[in-house]
Amino acid sequence: MVAIVARLAFVLAMLLGIGTAPALAAGTGYIFVSHERSNNVVVLDPRSFAVVATIETAGQPRDMAFNPTHTLLYVACGEDDVVQVIDLATFTIVDSIPTGRTPELIAVNPGGTILYVANEDEGTVRGIEVISKRLRAEIRTGAEPEGLAISRDGRLLYIASEIADMVHVVDLAIGRVSQSIVVGSRPRRLALTPDGTELWVTNEVSATVSVIDVATNTVTDTIGFRPPGVRIEDISPVALLPTADGSTMIVTLGYANQVAFIDIRSREVQSYVLVGSHAAGLALSADGGTLYVANALSDGISVVDVRARRTLRAVSTGRVPHSVVVDG
Repeated sequence: MVAIVARLAFVLAMLLGIGTAPALAAGTGYIFVSHERSNNVVVLDPRSFAVVATIETAGQPRDMAFNPTHTLLYVACGEDDVVQVIDLATFTIVDSIPTGRTPELIAVNPGGTILYVANEDEGTVRGIEVISKRLRAEIRTGAEPEGLAISRDGRLLYIASEIADMVHVVDLAIGRVSQSIVVGSRPRRLALTPDGTELWVTNEVSATVSVIDVATNTVTDTIGFRPPGVRIEDISPVALLPTADGSTMIVTLGYANQVAFIDIRSREVQSYVLVGSHAAGLALSADGGTLYVANALSDGISVVDVRARRTLRAVSTGRVPHSVVVDG
């Protein structure tokens, strides 16, 4: 009976865009951090960094994504081959969506009806209806697909293949790869600029970022990194995120333990900021003034003042943080 009630609540939340109670997280700026070894998602208050909730999940929670109304949070759990659904009104898991093997990165279409899941060990990206759980598309990619990005109009899906050193362009109307773009070595994550004209790609082994013109699907620039005092072999870009005004791209540099701030127009690296060990996931506060960085080997996040370009504090959260997202 409890399971039936939870399922009905989930369906109503999806159809009506509401939670089962007033959405406690909506607009609060709460910080959500997933932990691959603690097997949980920790919720932090951005004012005090006190723990608001600890949500136990299936094995190896990784990437997270909100539905369009921010009433639900999807969490890819790599060990158990599911995406779990967290109700943000109650901070409880209300559903699990089966995926392919070892889901890592996820993306939600603009309408919130389809969840795209990169299955690392399977070499596929699956498009799954979030309510019916029906498989809408299974897209074959190069080995170890990871980063995903959806065009603003919802027509195109971009997929980074780590082993193939390519970004695949998928026409979602037909559900097939229409073009593959060669980038650097071991591409990890993707980010579209706010105007939708460029796709930026982190290349972990090349220690670079590739910039793709989406009108022509060609690489127009390659940006390297040289933080002072860091060995080139430790520079391993992972995640990236543009500021809302489209002026700056922020990139985590993995084992270099730093984040880089890049001027999007000039392609110049403006500054580096030292954070924790193995900087991976990142997220911005709603006002864009604070950056949160998940440090996989420091078991916590760094809090960075974006305007001053300096780290304010470190916050312990759990074992091996993977991703961080903010409800703004």
